[in-house]
Amino acid sequence: GVRWGYHKTEHVLRFRHDDVWSRIHLDSGEEPDKLVGPTLAAVLIDEAGKQKPGVWEKLPTRVRHPGARVLQFCAFGTPEDFGPFYQWCEGPWDEAERGTRRVVHAETTDNIFLPPSPEEYVRKRFGQLSPEDFDRYVRGRFVPLGQRVYAFDRRRHGRTTVMDPFRGEILVGCDFNFGKMCWVIGTRQGDHIHFFAELVRHRTTTWDQAVALVDLLRRQMDRWRHRPAGYGSTIEEACQMMTAYVDPSARNRSVRAYESDVEQMKRAGVRRVVHEDGIIPVRDRVSSFNWRLREDFITVDIEACPELVKSLEMQGYDSSGEPKKGEGEADLSGAIDAAGYLVWGIPTWRASLPQGNSLTYSTYV
Repeated sequence: GVRWGYHKTEHVLRFRHDDVWSRIHLDSGEEPDKLVGPTLAAVLIDEAGKQKPGVWEKLPTRVRHPGARVLQFCAFGTPEDFGPFYQWCEGPWDEAERGTRRVVHAETTDNIFLPPSPEEYVRKRFGQLSPEDFDRYVRGRFVPLGQRVYAFDRRRHGRTTVMDPFRGEILVGCDFNFGKMCWVIGTRQGDHIHFFAELVRHRTTTWDQAVALVDLLRRQMDRWRHRPAGYGSTIEEACQMMTAYVDPSARNRSVRAYESDVEQMKRAGVRRVVHEDGIIPVRDRVSSFNWRLREDFITVDIEACPELVKSLEMQGYDSSGEPKKGEGEADLSGAIDAAGYLVWGIPTWRASLPQGNSLTYSTYV
């Protein structure tokens, strides 16, 4: 048999295998600061979705034992909202993690031993759940607590960019915010738009953001090594044909602020700018975006647009029934607002056409 012993005070299980003594530390996540001591070969976290953020900050750095054949970090749990567990499972991965990191989504019906059958077990035990709770507890999907604003499903609307985006029409949605400025870039073919890139920069100006946009497009052109069909052969010609749909509230910073924003974009190379004369009704903008999602006319590159995906998956409603906004990094509205301005800017993509809203095209050549 296996020789073992358990230290009740320190909560350490010791056992011997192949003449090597090993230890298993049994700890709680209630006080994350107490998890910084040991150097570990492996970490296993149960109920990962309910752990405090400090657990995710402390434990991964402890997996560094020099004698380990394989360093392992594993987490198990029910998807609970969009905290650190969500970021670990569904967030962007570093290139170094490819091939060494894996996420397994298990559904209740995958357990073939449930009596009398998996389907009958689910029907009896979970038949009264709301659609959101069913997705969370039975299908193993991350669902926000409370009602979601957008009908986005990464399995349905997530697409890797496999075609040259310059074969379509390049459109940009712009949300102006000095603290966290979000622009999203898509390629349109007919009634379909695919978001293939985003620009999220902090404490920046419209000019700097526009320069970064031109640089991003230049890198995309180099990546695909293709002359953009219908866009000319240079980045300057491509920018002249590109259309940007901007945050209409930008003009309210001061009497001349809106013209200043447009002029900064013009000097950086963005020639076509579309804005609304009046305020865009938030609910109509949301309805329009959801309509395009339901009809599968919107897709998103999950890895290239993490901020947009986070906004689509996490934004809920506040107590007044409006989409939630936050402060700083907690603000989920920027990227999806930018995408919403783009969708609303194309009249045939609107779910409704309120009176008093007319488009103004500001084109500079």
